[in-house]
Amino acid sequence: MRLKTGSLLRGIVLAAASLFVVAGCKKSSNSSSNNNNSEQMTAMIGSTTFQTNTVVGEYSQAASLYEVGGYSIKSGDTAILSVYFNPPQQILVPVSSDTAFIDVEYEDSKTGLTYNGGQLGGGRSILTILALDTVLLKVNGTFSGILYNTNGTSDSVAVTNGQFSSTYIIGP
Repeated sequence: MRLKTGSLLRGIVLAAASLFVVAGCKKSSNSSSNNNNSEQMTAMIGSTTFQTNTVVGEYSQAASLYEVGGYSIKSGDTAILSVYFNPPQQILVPVSSDTAFIDVEYEDSKTGLTYNGGQLGGGRSILTILALDTVLLKVNGTFSGILYNTNGTSDSVAVTNGQFSSTYIIGP
């Protein structure tokens, strides 16, 4: 299931990825791929390590929905990983997509495939919010899930050891 509220975030991520590819990049002496070490998203997707080049977060007031997403560019392939959840979430309590709106989504530009770990997409995700600061607009947590291909096949991918830390903006 593609979420309409994620359109803004997806647009920001894709625009940033396009600018990164078009403008090229200079290697820096900083070993981190992020500009801000406190903002990151990592996970194992199948047997592949996913580590973001950029992480962005948004809270949609109209949808009452948080989204944290990041993209990774590796060997010309852009991958996007997003985590969605509704408030309120208890801190340090694992929550399943079986009992709350939790969704993990993975998109791979090379294959053109999208995988969904939400209840409506047939998958199952688990999210633990480690901290949510609504004053400084920061969120971090862990996630995992079994995500199914959104084209209706039984193709799936396991996401394990997912972690994110991000600031977020408040949107309409």
